[in-house]
Amino acid sequence: MNLNNTYFPYPVISPFTDAYNQKKFDVSYKSEPGIKEWKFDVDILLEDDNLLNLIHSKRGHFFIVIECPSLGLRKNITSHDTKIHFELSSMDVSKKVDIKTYIIANKNLNLASANFHTDYQGGAFQIEKGDVLGIADGFSFIPEDDTESFKNLGSIIHVRKFPNSEEKPMEVGLDGTHYIIISLSENDYKLYTGVDNYKPFVPILISMLVVPALLYTLNIMMRSGEDHEDKIWYRVILKRCCNLGYEEDPQDWKNPLEIIQKIVEDRLSKGLLALRNIREEEEEN
Repeated sequence: MNLNNTYFPYPVISPFTDAYNQKKFDVSYKSEPGIKEWKFDVDILLEDDNLLNLIHSKRGHFFIVIECPSLGLRKNITSHDTKIHFELSSMDVSKKVDIKTYIIANKNLNLASANFHTDYQGGAFQIEKGDVLGIADGFSFIPEDDTESFKNLGSIIHVRKFPNSEEKPMEVGLDGTHYIIISLSENDYKLYTGVDNYKPFVPILISMLVVPALLYTLNIMMRSGEDHEDKIWYRVILKRCCNLGYEEDPQDWKNPLEIIQKIVEDRLSKGLLALRNIREEEEEN
């Protein structure tokens, strides 16, 4: 919806015309990512008192048009306030989002203003319900997904040894911003680093380390996920699960073990196959 170059037979307040002399109709937009949505705050400056009175008396309203061409999304928001908050699901946002704000008449009325340009001074214009009374500068929003650099499962999991050479069972830490931390004893960490680059052992290591770590993580997400919603590893897992067809709210997940097998692409079978191959190689030797 682009009306910037449209001719109107009556004054329209806009940065593109001088119909209201120097009086402004400006809109500022602020966007902020959430875990499942993008949050928007709209702040409107309207300097013509007559138009403000029309809106406050509900004879007119602000009309926000949101369009995402790549997804075919079109959403409209109406308001009588100069400060507006709205949210868009992350599933509805892709590549580029265009937002425009207008002033629309709610009913038939006579339009007059002391701020009209001299070409319109002293006149009153017959306005019909639905007519455009104001057009503000548009806003183009390109969402940046900070999970894109963490595309595979291994990129959000970090294996380390316990500090101070502690000899403890494996632990999973979820306090990191980017990574799920798997901590191993010094001896186990040495064994891990000796085989982690050997490709046939990768599915075995996933079954031994990643699967239990993910099971712990998903159970935490299902119980108290809001404590970790600001973490990148959380958003990566949530996005992966949504892409697999699971609900956006982890509290609606029913079977974490089933989800994990889909996330790791059934590496259990590959791990068992790797063990069989290792055994066959030993028997041949």
